[in-house]
Amino acid sequence: MPPSTRVIGAYAAQPDDPALRPEFVQRVLELDGVTGLEIPFGAAVYRQDEEWLWRSLPRGGRHVFTLIGATMEALGADPAFGLASDDDAARAAALQLLAAARDAVAQVAAAGQQVTAVCLHTAPRRVVGAATGNGAALRASLREAAAWDWGGAALVVEHCDAPVGDRPVQKGFLPLADEIAAVAEVAAAQSNTPVGLSVNWGRSAIEARSAAGPLEHLAQARAAGVLVGFVLSGAGAEPGAYGPAWQDAHLALRGSADDGGEPTSLLTPQLAAQALRSAGDGLLFDGVKLAVRPQDATLEQRLAVVRRAWDALVAQT
Repeated sequence: MPPSTRVIGAYAAQPDDPALRPEFVQRVLELDGVTGLEIPFGAAVYRQDEEWLWRSLPRGGRHVFTLIGATMEALGADPAFGLASDDDAARAAALQLLAAARDAVAQVAAAGQQVTAVCLHTAPRRVVGAATGNGAALRASLREAAAWDWGGAALVVEHCDAPVGDRPVQKGFLPLADEIAAVAEVAAAQSNTPVGLSVNWGRSAIEARSAAGPLEHLAQARAAGVLVGFVLSGAGAEPGAYGPAWQDAHLALRGSADDGGEPTSLLTPQLAAQALRSAGDGLLFDGVKLAVRPQDATLEQRLAVVRRAWDALVAQT
């Protein structure tokens, strides 16, 4: 059975022109089986779109909040920021962002929408000689936040690429094993709020430098009983229209640009199907999040990119 919440991260694919975004979102929500959006709560793009966005969404939608944009923006101002931070003040600031998301979840519910999950991230980046993240700090943050009233929404750690040797990172947050241990401990210790973990195909591929990475991460999370979410998002092993290799740029599925594909993407429809089978049943949510190149792509070209990935998702259910 498919999850009850199936979302599209439309913000990653939407036009640069704000005047075109409402129509794009409306067209995305018309795809078969879409329950709502992955919404970048707290990020600059959310603040820009917030007013028209909630007016445009039909009542009864089921959505997912992601804090990755707001987290990366906060890290730009304070590299110690994060829910897994060794720095008490920086960890408190990350909890303030999470508290703002909690308040927004309640406001959304009062307006006839539902937030199924709030995806959080295990910043800060692990850098030698600076405040870094650890599992103990993450557990403390999760324990505190899980005690709040989330109105039924789950707290979900979305795994991002962790450091591997001295290789450059995109996010460089906690290793998956540390995240799984913290999530499992907090989930077992309380029952007020569901707590789980989500895998993003592209980010796991970036960490592993391989299309095998997402399958390995899905298997580990499932074995630990903490997997609740999965998002299809591409990555590339060579430079292309989306930039250098191994960038967290949300590449389209592999294919011709003429049919909404990206030739350098590792993510094929077949690999998407394999990952979705590996994720299995019992998820709270799944979805797709893809960017579009070129930057001046038309509305129809953007919709073709999203539709192709969405078709790969729903074909498995």
